[in-house]
Amino acid sequence: MSLTKVTYSMISGAPINVLDYGADPSGVADSTQAIQAAIDAAQALTNSPTISIPAGEYKITDTLTITRSNISIVGESSPSRGPGSDSTGTTRGSTLRYSGTGTAVLIGVAPDVNGTFIDGIIFANLRIEVDNTTQCALRVWTSSNGLFSNIAIFGNKGLGNVGLQVDAGVNNAFEYITVNGLGQTAGGSYSEYLEKGLFATLGYGNDLATVTTFKHCYFHYCNSAATIAYLYNFEDCDFEASGIGVTFTSDATAYFDRCWWEANGNYDISFANNNCTITRSEE
Repeated sequence: MSLTKVTYSMISGAPINVLDYGADPSGVADSTQAIQAAIDAAQALTNSPTISIPAGEYKITDTLTITRSNISIVGESSPSRGPGSDSTGTTRGSTLRYSGTGTAVLIGVAPDVNGTFIDGIIFANLRIEVDNTTQCALRVWTSSNGLFSNIAIFGNKGLGNVGLQVDAGVNNAFEYITVNGLGQTAGGSYSEYLEKGLFATLGYGNDLATVTTFKHCYFHYCNSAATIAYLYNFEDCDFEASGIGVTFTSDATAYFDRCWWEANGNYDISFANNNCTITRSEE
């Protein structure tokens, strides 16, 4: 009598587990190809699949790319603020530990394609750690109706380096996002600041960003906690302990509702010929 190993991925409609594709949650082996293989398998399906990334640390050395609509990438609960655990002692959850000069995770179509959106992406409960050579930890390009929730980004200083970059997009929601620019090396020690915690800008050929909202987000320890170049909404967000809290780099309108600026070294808000509307803001 022979026995066959049954995995969740073999059950119709079950989440696609990256462990079934060879990902190593110990952080020793390179899990890039395994996680991308799980993503590619999901993108080949005709339904709306979920990719599960169990708790652990996954070593990543090349960009993970998601280019198809209606896919969910979900980890296990990840801390929002602490370098190794949150205030309740929760461990680091599902962590992507990226080492490289590019972008750790790219969600969206290639930057040279104009006017094409991917719809209905869910990206949640994940932690991304990068080093001081990384250009961007998480880049969301031309996404529509997406939900990005409970994401912690830890990154180190580097010229042009960004924690979260949002290019264009329509009706996206970012909730409980933390960007800590102090970063964390594999050994747990701190480095210097990221240049931009959040970079919210136009897309290719000035694709518009419409009704993209950030709620309950925390951007801190960056040269600029948030840099904004178009229309974005912020509700109950903190911009703290950075060189500049919010920088406007081009004609832009941002709505701030119940937001907080504190302990920024140079300016809380820096304008460059911008139109900024602030409502019910606490400074």
